[in-house]
Amino acid sequence: MLAERIGPDAQTNIRSKGSRHDGFTLVELLVVIGIIAVLVAILLPALGKARAQANIVSCASNLRQLSTCMLMYEQDYKGHWMAEWTTGPLWTFQLLPYYAKLPRRGTGTNNNDVRMTQKVLVCPNATDKPTDDNDNSPSISPKQYFFTNHSSFGKVECAYGMNRWLYDNTAKRANPPGSTDKKYWYYQYPQLTYFTLSKSSRGDIPLLFDCRWREARPNNNTEGYFPIDQGSDMSNVAINRHGKFINVALLDGSVRTLPIEQLWNLKWWHGWNPPATLPKAPW
Repeated sequence: MLAERIGPDAQTNIRSKGSRHDGFTLVELLVVIGIIAVLVAILLPALGKARAQANIVSCASNLRQLSTCMLMYEQDYKGHWMAEWTTGPLWTFQLLPYYAKLPRRGTGTNNNDVRMTQKVLVCPNATDKPTDDNDNSPSISPKQYFFTNHSSFGKVECAYGMNRWLYDNTAKRANPPGSTDKKYWYYQYPQLTYFTLSKSSRGDIPLLFDCRWREARPNNNTEGYFPIDQGSDMSNVAINRHGKFINVALLDGSVRTLPIEQLWNLKWWHGWNPPATLPKAPW
């Protein structure tokens, strides 16, 4: 036998040498942990950017679906645009038949006690709502969605707004020529076909967009970013939800992810003029 020929002392030495490689030393473990830490530090920023980009794409997809719903509404109503919320339900409620039945949460028979939610209405970067359901006002943070309600439909959660200049506003057409209620609305200029989504070639007029309230109607190019200029309608849109970018669905049916300062280059209404220098984002 080999063990008998090499003797007991040699056997002990062989076993001793083999046992030295049964596990990692402390130094080896520290080196491995260090390498893992370096790899995590390198990968985390890249993963964060990938997630942010995925959320932007998902948000743009929501706006594209809502824009398609607008087109379906227009076709069903033979080219007529939806009424302004002062004379009819808000756009989110008028489009209900087109983005499926909303799941309801809550108790009671009163619609005001029922809350509705739909993924297509909520940007993936605006899922926080620290205030209660009765806070029917613009969200206090770009990362929040807002609530709005209707006596017949109940509450709805949303993170997008509509260009308020684009409502049909038929009830105000009887106003005297030159009145402030009449002259600003796009319907005064039918030669531009602003209200026919299926025929519009205007890719500079915003329709739907990331927003901290249900609509926005900027009326001059001095309106600024949120929260610096909270009193303006532009501050409902110019928000830090996607960093230096914003998603906008335009009247020609396209959806674009724009550098946020380009909001001032869009044609919000027929009298809008962009500022000489586009305002830089303060974040």
